[in-house]
Amino acid sequence: MKYTEISEDAFHGSPYRITKFLTNKIGTGEGAQAFGWGLYFAGNVDVAAFYRDKLSSKDRMEAKAVMLDDKTISTQVPLNSLSPTERAALEVFYNYGDQKAATDELENSIRMLKKDSLVYHMDMETLDVLKNTDFTNRVRPVYGFAYEVKLNMTIDQMLSWYEKLSDQSNIVRQALQDHQYYDSDIYGKSFYSLLSKSLGSKELASKWLLSRGIKGIYYPDQFSRDIPAEDKTYNYVVFDDDDVIITKSYNDLI
Repeated sequence: MKYTEISEDAFHGSPYRITKFLTNKIGTGEGAQAFGWGLYFAGNVDVAAFYRDKLSSKDRMEAKAVMLDDKTISTQVPLNSLSPTERAALEVFYNYGDQKAATDELENSIRMLKKDSLVYHMDMETLDVLKNTDFTNRVRPVYGFAYEVKLNMTIDQMLSWYEKLSDQSNIVRQALQDHQYYDSDIYGKSFYSLLSKSLGSKELASKWLLSRGIKGIYYPDQFSRDIPAEDKTYNYVVFDDDDVIITKSYNDLI
């Protein structure tokens, strides 16, 4: 197998504006880290667009995030984790930008609440912001963003998820061959699963691999799993955020 540098054209789709990909944000996005703990990127821009669209929504009541000025507000977190201003912006958003309608609706709902409840106090704070802050043209849906990145690694520095250990690159085989779970006949995903269980988590497994010089995992994306090898495109799971450099970002791209 010939190993080459990963193309600069790796992509990530998200409902959020991102200035740097951070591993401490892992778990706040889509999915359950099914292919290991790390930052996920696609070699095919269509895959990034798929996740951008999946995680973003142009349906106002199903939107995953909202923009207030240049700040992203997630609609997927508990309201008590948002500030009164962020909650007020959401009220305006759900009322199609009509701040008076948002104010009237919140006032009506507050009348139904017990005055000693947490929700009552939160809604009163939100109402105060609605009455004293002008949100005109400041709130809009997030239609999603995509990012083009450079990954600071080569394919031979990554564990192949669907290949046997005997078919991995020399770098990977040498890094793993002295481990108790090394078996040339098991697949990369099986080794990773055993490692995760023995260490206690996927995060620790990825960090152990990183300490051995293995910088990530790669696997065929959903558009190319059943096509000839020479035509496949891949997704990448990166263990170290310093190995990711954003080269271009797109607003409402593709």
